[in-house]
Amino acid sequence: MKTKGRYLVFLSILFCSIAHGQYESLRSEILATDSFNRAYPREKIFLHLDRPYYNLKDTIWIKGYILSATDLTAMDSSQLVYIDILDNSGQVIKRSSVYSAAGIFFANLRLSETDFKQGVYWLRTHTQFMRNYGDSVFPLTRFAIIGSGNPDWEIALGKAGVAEGKFFLQASLLPATGQTFSREEVSLVLKAKNKTLLRQKVITGLDGQLTVQEPLPEMGNVQQLQLQLSVGRDFSMQVPVYVQEKLELDLQFLPEGGTLIAGQRQRLGFKAINSAGRGVEVKGQIENEQGSVVTQFTSVHKGMGLVWFSPEAGVRYTAVLDDGQRFALPPAQQSGTRLQVDNDPASDSLVVWVDASADMQNKPYFFRASSHGISCAMGVIRTKSQPSRVAIAKSAFPSGISRFTLFDEKGMPLNERSTLIWHRDTLQIELTTHKPTYGNRDSVSVTVQVRNAAGEPVVGSFSLAVIDTGRVLPAPYADNILSHMLLSSELKGAIEDPAYYFTDPAPEAVEALLLTQGWVQYPQAFTKPVYLYEKQFSVTGKVTNLLNKPVKGSELTLLGKDGRFGSFITQTTTDEKGRFTFNDFPLFNTDTVGMLIKASNRKGKQFGIGIELDLPRQPGAPASPMPAFARLDIAYDTAVSVQLQQKANLYRGLRRERGYLPEVIVKSRLRVKGSKNLNEDREADQTITEAMLEKDAKEELLYILNRDVKGFNRSTFPKSNIQTYKVNGDFAVFVIDGFNINRNYEPTSPSPTAFVDYLNDYLKYIRVEEVVGIEVLTSPGNTFVYENEFNLRPEGGYRYAFIEITTRSGNGAFYKSLPGTYLYKPTAPVTGKLFYSPRYTSKETDLTILDYRSTLFWKPDIITDEQGQAQLSFYTSDSKTGYLLIIQGTDMIGGVGVKSRVLKK
Repeated sequence: MKTKGRYLVFLSILFCSIAHGQYESLRSEILATDSFNRAYPREKIFLHLDRPYYNLKDTIWIKGYILSATDLTAMDSSQLVYIDILDNSGQVIKRSSVYSAAGIFFANLRLSETDFKQGVYWLRTHTQFMRNYGDSVFPLTRFAIIGSGNPDWEIALGKAGVAEGKFFLQASLLPATGQTFSREEVSLVLKAKNKTLLRQKVITGLDGQLTVQEPLPEMGNVQQLQLQLSVGRDFSMQVPVYVQEKLELDLQFLPEGGTLIAGQRQRLGFKAINSAGRGVEVKGQIENEQGSVVTQFTSVHKGMGLVWFSPEAGVRYTAVLDDGQRFALPPAQQSGTRLQVDNDPASDSLVVWVDASADMQNKPYFFRASSHGISCAMGVIRTKSQPSRVAIAKSAFPSGISRFTLFDEKGMPLNERSTLIWHRDTLQIELTTHKPTYGNRDSVSVTVQVRNAAGEPVVGSFSLAVIDTGRVLPAPYADNILSHMLLSSELKGAIEDPAYYFTDPAPEAVEALLLTQGWVQYPQAFTKPVYLYEKQFSVTGKVTNLLNKPVKGSELTLLGKDGRFGSFITQTTTDEKGRFTFNDFPLFNTDTVGMLIKASNRKGKQFGIGIELDLPRQPGAPASPMPAFARLDIAYDTAVSVQLQQKANLYRGLRRERGYLPEVIVKSRLRVKGSKNLNEDREADQTITEAMLEKDAKEELLYILNRDVKGFNRSTFPKSNIQTYKVNGDFAVFVIDGFNINRNYEPTSPSPTAFVDYLNDYLKYIRVEEVVGIEVLTSPGNTFVYENEFNLRPEGGYRYAFIEITTRSGNGAFYKSLPGTYLYKPTAPVTGKLFYSPRYTSKETDLTILDYRSTLFWKPDIITDEQGQAQLSFYTSDSKTGYLLIIQGTDMIGGVGVKSRVLKK
């Protein structure tokens, strides 16, 4: 995969053939872009996770690789990496940051019940420098949360769906101990909205396997069903089931090179997907306006395929599937150019064909072939009455996606085509164990051997995950460091089974993928990066006086807290422009870092002093929607369990269904320090603590009320257009540090928004960083004492809800913050923790505490020696199933590799 020498040799040959002066400026521009991309290579990031899905309270163990987009060498340019967790709608749920060294970083993210719930999530990773290219280059790594951290049962779903009027299910029943039960009864209910389609009691096999295939009654036009599986009274899980043949189909045809030219035989790629975004295999024919069959087509992989035909001018063509569905093809153009690339896996060369309609022949066109953003070949091609043919050795290109572009005399791209070149020059990794099978709590010794494509041992950095195949079933063709670096990171859109394309796939499948999704993501190069390589974590800003003038020589002290126990202090002084910088921080052990910055003037006074921080602007929701096919399944391609505990359901239900059981009141037991709550024991119906607020420190208080207070909204008084705020239909009364701001209102305007504007003066003035906690009181038992205190009586069918807000200063909205101080809760880089793997050294080990870990072993810091070897060891668990070892990594100089192996018990 080493590419620099290859580029230089090939270009030195081709430059001599470029004799047309009209293209000299374009050639110079392309060469300048090449030079810039070499000087400022784009960073590619790949995350290796220990497994694809988790329970709540689990920890995601991560190793990250930052490689150069030009040659896949390890990059040490950026030393801070940001990892965001997004939900399936693209909203940022949690942000974190880690240090990187020599292109390697480690992270561990805990999935707390406070921040997360069951569902599909995405890890979005980036450096500040990557933001120069837009968020489309940020890799998205999918994972799922499948239930609570202490399930009584697990059901591993292999397949579940409806096809040809039949419901099919393949699953395994596992108790919490990880041992399969013999012949356990499982209740199965399949519903379409409120109609029950199937109700059965099924007995598992001796191995816990569950197989169902039953015909269903007529359902009508239903796309989604609900499946409920129950075991006794203690376990119930619900998952959606999709009617595949009912999902709306979309079929698109894309001409090679981008333009369909009348009168020329062309290759088209096509892709059929359902409304879930997944590829659907199709078969059909192309017909003209008279219904005559022009040609036939059949998909080869994931709904994608190739078809050849010669369109006629002015004729409309339609693709007709075997089931009768019809889809229009793009109209043929009478004028244009055509670019065709033949990539025969058995040949050592690519063949490029350039052709044009009669009106565009006998003209020179500029041709460029590039890979990883760097030119590999360029020159001028003159079209004639016959297509022009150019053969290019594949050795001129590195492994990966290569792009071919045809330009006109103005430098505008006319056609573009991408193809995949793979020299099979990946690292060869072997995993050898000291015996073929193992027992419970048995010691396993593993030898790692890594060689390059020439068979030479290599030194490199690798990560290894060992998972229980009875509890975790990774998708066989999931993205890995090889498929990501050479394929996924180069194409738009989500790719189904990306690793498939590096396991001897059908050649037509590869070309079909590149014809339908082969738009590389390189934007036009910038002349000066807006976002620079970030070398260290720092806090910067300036100090100003009452006149907003910079304060020179101001002494600043930063008092920091790292979690519950860690603390640190550092000092600095402003320069002539009032600027300051804090750096050289200690290593942070938690992601709950808080900083209090104090500034004073030369006389040591804080009066009239203000602090302004340079707050980092982190990216929000992605500009493009999340990949569609991940929205509709939690993980049917892997084993999934969704545990719903009855007691937890009842508790949540009571809180959700207000008034459902009036005699039962679920009260918050969280407490707010310094609260003026009037109730005994400071009880509230909802409590938002400081810990819940800290990640939104710079937001307005009103933003948090709108987002987090249940039932909070802007409404009107009865029989009036005067606006106010309500909570679940009850009038909101705001009490800030014990002061009722509502009753301090004096009408100054007849405007219907005057009262809300008055409230907003408080609610928008206060920043979240100044708030210690928010308590919401809505139940009669909690509002009674407030109504008496403020002489408010429910009447006319309406009631009051009270929102008690406790600020840090205790002075309500009268003082925004102390002079010369600034509270800052940064996204600070956290040091990765060590993965715990038990060592069973004695046969006297307590066997009453059973070991059923999903991830048995995680080793992210494997370094091979000069012989390309590394020695590892771990212990098996009490599981009766086998284990899967997955190792991947890089030699740091352009080679990447991945290997998996099953370990039997």
